This record gives sequence, C-alpha cells and structure tokens, in this order.
Amino acid sequence: MTIVDAQKKMNHKRLLNKKFCTFMPQCLCACSLAIFLVFLMGSCTLKVAEAPGVYHQVKKGQYLWRIAKIYGVDMKVIMRANRLSDPNKLRVGQYLFIPKAKAVLTVETHKSPISLKKGSFTWPVDSRRITSHYGTRKGRQHKGIDIVAPTGTRVVAAASGMVVYSGVLGGYGNLIIIDHENGYSTVYAHNSKNLVKEGDRVKRGQRIGQVGSTGRSTGPHLHFEVRKGHQAVNPLGYLP
Repeated sequence: MTIVDAQKKMNHKRLLNKKFCTFMPQCLCACSLAIFLVFLMGSCTLKVAEAPGVYHQVKKGQYLWRIAKIYGVDMKVIMRANRLSDPNKLRVGQYLFIPKAKAVLTVETHKSPISLKKGSFTWPVDSRRITSHYGTRKGRQHKGIDIVAPTGTRVVAAASGMVVYSGVLGGYGNLIIIDHENGYSTVYAHNSKNLVKEGDRVKRGQRIGQVGSTGRSTGPHLHFEVRKGHQAVNPLGYLP
C-alpha cells in the first residue's frame, strides 16, 4: 500500500466518523422525543364526561311506563337512551339507563295478571272485518289483529285504564297503549290521530283516536293488540 493509498483510506474513515457523529445526536434526540411522548401519554388519563343518570335493573312485574313515572323521566327519553323499539319488550334482569336520575329508586311491581274471560274487552272500532289475524304471518309473528275501517273512524278504549304511551313508534305509526292495571294492556296502532296523552285516565268505550294508515301500513285499519304482562295474546279470546 502506497502513502497515497493510506492517506485516502484515512480520509475515508474520518468522513465516516464525521457522518456518524452528526447522525447519532439526531437519532438520539428523535428517540428521546418518542420515549417522552409515550411516557406522557401513558401517564395521562383521558377523561370522557359521562352522561348523568343511573342504571335500573328490571324486575318481574315492572313496566316501562311505571319505571318512567317513578323516576320522573319521559318514557320516550328512556326508550331513546336504551334503543328500545317497543316499550313492552323488557326482559327481567335487563339494565335500563335512566338519564338524569340521581339515585336508583324502588319501582312497584305488578302481580301476575289475573285470568280474564271472553268479553272482558270491547271492540275498539265499529267494525268486525279482520284482514289479518293473530299468529304467524309470512313467517313472522303478528301480535294482534288488523281491523279494517275508513280513515277517521273513531277508536275507543277497549277497557278502562291509564294511557301510558301516546306517540309515534316505528312501524306502528301513531300508537296508543293503555294499561288496565290488572296485568293487561291494549295497543292501538296506525292511527291517523291520537286524541289522548300519556297519563290520561280513560273509560271503557271512550274515544281515544281515529283510524288511519300511519307507520308500516297498506291501507286504513286499526292494529289492535292485547298483552298479558309483556306477552301478546290473541285478542279474539277477550272480545265479545
């Protein structure tokens, strides 16, 4: 190896050392910054503000309308908060979030429904023409009967009780639910107009709405249900 070759080799090493010394502080600086950020994120807790409210566990014999009444919260608000499509579809043991409630309250439970005989309820419209009966329909459970009547025909309460729901509900359209305070409730759907509001007490045969075709409907009729507890039963077993 000549002196010239040796000098070239030495200059090459010096160049490499210079680049290395320039690169390392930058690398260490970047790594330190990354470690610092990881530590900072790990040591900080992001707090997401929770909506005020409590969770109520549903017990046997409890109904949504009564739970809402005890807590002083609109039933529709509770339904939206829990993504409920039907106020009658509660499960024993289910937890319901009650918005704005400050404490878990005791809710009265209904006793098991009594046995009612045929004729316990009156026909809700002045028509006996049924186009769809209770039972399986097109592979799905039809929970009531569809009674054909002209738009505007008066809809009456099938028995005395308290209105626990009056409003629009999905495919039911304009819907009314009456609790008869004996373990039974009745459902009136697709109304063109509801004439009662939640909390109203009604008598058997009292006008509560008008026949229509709101919601998922193919023509003017009343969809009528009888529910024993939370279970839909055949209305014809209770009508005259």
